[in-house]
Amino acid sequence: MEINKKKAPQKAVVEIVKAGGWGNVTYLHKLECGHTEIRKRHAGSKYIACSGCVMAKEMEATTKQLAQPIYVETAVIYDPVATELASFEQDIGRVRASLAKALGVTVGDVELIVTEKDNGELSVSQAMVFLGPSSIDNLIKSVK
Repeated sequence: MEINKKKAPQKAVVEIVKAGGWGNVTYLHKLECGHTEIRKRHAGSKYIACSGCVMAKEMEATTKQLAQPIYVETAVIYDPVATELASFEQDIGRVRASLAKALGVTVGDVELIVTEKDNGELSVSQAMVFLGPSSIDNLIKSVK
Protein backbone atom coordinates (compact mmCIF):
# COMPACT_ATOMS: atom_id res chain seq x y z
CA MET A 1 0.00 0.00 0.00
CA GLU A 2 1.55 3.26 -1.16
CA ILE A 3 1.07 6.18 1.19
CA ASN A 4 0.82 9.72 -0.15
CA LYS A 5 3.33 11.70 1.94
CA LYS A 6 1.84 15.00 0.75
CA LYS A 7 -1.41 14.27 2.59
CA ALA A 8 0.35 12.98 5.70
CA PRO A 9 0.19 15.25 8.76
CA GLN A 10 3.38 17.03 9.81
CA LYS A 11 4.55 15.92 13.26
CA ALA A 12 7.39 17.19 15.43
CA VAL A 13 10.54 15.06 15.62
CA VAL A 14 11.23 14.10 19.23
CA GLU A 15 14.38 12.00 18.77
CA ILE A 16 16.57 10.67 15.97
CA VAL A 17 18.40 7.36 16.42
CA LYS A 18 21.09 6.15 14.02
CA ALA A 19 20.82 2.41 13.32
CA GLY A 20 22.72 -0.06 11.19
CA GLY A 21 26.35 -0.43 10.21
CA TRP A 22 28.79 0.71 7.57
CA GLY A 23 27.03 1.19 4.23
CA ASN A 24 23.64 0.28 5.67
CA VAL A 25 22.76 3.20 7.94
CA THR A 26 19.17 4.22 8.60
CA TYR A 27 17.80 6.97 10.81
CA LEU A 28 14.82 6.29 13.05
CA HIS A 29 12.86 9.51 13.55
CA LYS A 30 10.65 9.20 16.63
CA LEU A 31 7.69 11.55 16.31
CA GLU A 32 5.43 13.25 18.86
CA CYS A 33 2.49 11.05 17.82
CA GLY A 34 4.36 7.92 18.86
CA HIS A 35 5.09 6.63 15.37
CA THR A 36 8.58 6.15 13.94
CA GLU A 37 9.66 7.18 10.45
CA ILE A 38 12.65 5.35 8.96
CA ARG A 39 14.77 7.31 6.49
CA LYS A 40 18.12 6.97 4.77
CA ARG A 41 19.17 10.49 5.81
CA HIS A 42 18.89 12.60 8.93
CA ALA A 43 15.89 14.98 8.64
CA GLY A 44 16.98 18.60 8.59
CA SER A 45 13.65 20.03 9.71
CA LYS A 46 11.86 19.88 13.06
CA TYR A 47 8.65 18.54 11.44
CA ILE A 48 8.26 15.61 9.04
CA ALA A 49 5.30 13.79 7.47
CA CYS A 50 4.02 10.82 9.46
CA SER A 51 2.91 7.90 7.29
CA GLY A 52 1.93 5.98 10.45
CA CYS A 53 -0.86 8.47 11.16
CA VAL A 54 -2.20 8.03 7.61
CA MET A 55 -2.18 4.24 7.95
CA ALA A 56 -3.87 4.48 11.36
CA LYS A 57 -6.63 6.65 9.92
CA GLU A 58 -7.19 4.24 7.02
CA MET A 59 -7.23 1.29 9.40
CA GLU A 60 -9.71 3.06 11.68
CA ALA A 61 -12.11 3.53 8.77
CA THR A 62 -11.74 -0.14 7.80
CA THR A 63 -12.31 -1.42 11.32
CA LYS A 64 -15.38 0.78 11.77
CA GLN A 65 -16.81 -0.72 8.61
CA LEU A 66 -16.00 -4.27 9.76
CA ALA A 67 -17.35 -3.66 13.27
CA GLN A 68 -20.93 -3.13 12.08
CA PRO A 69 -23.21 -5.85 13.47
CA ILE A 70 -24.71 -8.32 11.04
CA TYR A 71 -28.13 -9.70 11.87
CA VAL A 72 -29.00 -13.15 10.58
CA GLU A 73 -32.32 -14.87 11.00
CA THR A 74 -31.86 -18.18 12.79
CA ALA A 75 -34.32 -20.96 13.43
CA VAL A 76 -34.75 -22.23 16.94
CA ILE A 77 -33.85 -25.89 16.99
CA TYR A 78 -34.77 -27.96 20.01
CA ASP A 79 -33.46 -31.49 20.28
CA PRO A 80 -34.86 -33.22 23.38
CA VAL A 81 -32.35 -36.10 23.22
CA ALA A 82 -29.35 -33.75 23.00
CA THR A 83 -30.76 -31.61 25.81
CA GLU A 84 -31.23 -34.63 28.08
CA LEU A 85 -27.75 -35.94 27.22
CA ALA A 86 -26.16 -32.56 27.94
CA SER A 87 -27.95 -32.41 31.29
CA PHE A 88 -26.72 -35.90 32.15
CA GLU A 89 -23.15 -34.94 31.18
CA GLN A 90 -23.36 -32.03 33.62
CA ASP A 91 -24.54 -34.37 36.37
CA ILE A 92 -21.65 -36.76 35.61
CA GLY A 93 -19.22 -33.84 35.85
CA ARG A 94 -20.60 -32.88 39.25
CA VAL A 95 -20.28 -36.46 40.51
CA ARG A 96 -16.67 -36.66 39.28
CA ALA A 97 -15.83 -33.33 40.93
CA SER A 98 -17.48 -34.31 44.22
CA LEU A 99 -15.70 -37.66 44.30
CA ALA A 100 -12.35 -36.05 43.45
CA LYS A 101 -12.76 -33.47 46.19
CA ALA A 102 -13.75 -36.08 48.77
CA LEU A 103 -10.73 -38.25 47.95
CA GLY A 104 -8.28 -35.36 47.57
CA VAL A 105 -7.34 -36.16 43.96
CA THR A 106 -7.68 -34.24 40.71
CA VAL A 107 -10.77 -34.56 38.53
CA GLY A 108 -8.63 -36.21 35.83
CA ASP A 109 -7.84 -39.07 38.22
CA VAL A 110 -11.53 -40.04 38.51
CA GLU A 111 -13.17 -42.14 35.81
CA LEU A 112 -16.88 -43.01 35.90
CA ILE A 113 -18.54 -45.93 34.14
CA VAL A 114 -22.07 -45.18 32.94
CA THR A 115 -24.58 -47.90 32.05
CA GLU A 116 -28.09 -47.87 30.68
CA LYS A 117 -30.90 -49.33 32.77
CA ASP A 118 -33.74 -51.42 31.35
CA ASN A 119 -36.03 -48.37 31.18
CA GLY A 120 -33.47 -46.45 29.07
CA GLU A 121 -32.12 -44.22 31.84
CA LEU A 122 -28.38 -43.70 32.20
CA SER A 123 -26.77 -44.15 35.59
CA VAL A 124 -23.30 -44.32 37.12
CA SER A 125 -22.52 -47.96 37.84
CA GLN A 126 -18.85 -47.81 38.83
CA ALA A 127 -16.10 -45.33 39.56
CA MET A 128 -12.38 -45.85 39.11
CA VAL A 129 -9.83 -43.64 40.81
CA PHE A 130 -6.25 -43.63 39.57
CA LEU A 131 -3.86 -42.75 42.36
CA GLY A 132 -0.37 -41.42 41.83
CA PRO A 133 2.29 -41.19 44.55
CA SER A 134 1.21 -37.72 45.68
CA SER A 135 -2.48 -38.73 45.74
CA ILE A 136 -1.65 -41.78 47.87
CA ASP A 137 0.31 -39.59 50.29
CA ASN A 138 -2.65 -37.18 50.54
CA LEU A 139 -5.03 -40.05 51.29
CA ILE A 140 -2.75 -41.49 53.96
CA LYS A 141 -2.44 -38.06 55.62
CA SER A 142 -6.21 -37.51 55.56
CA VAL A 143 -6.92 -40.91 57.17
CA LYS A 144 -4.52 -40.36 60.08
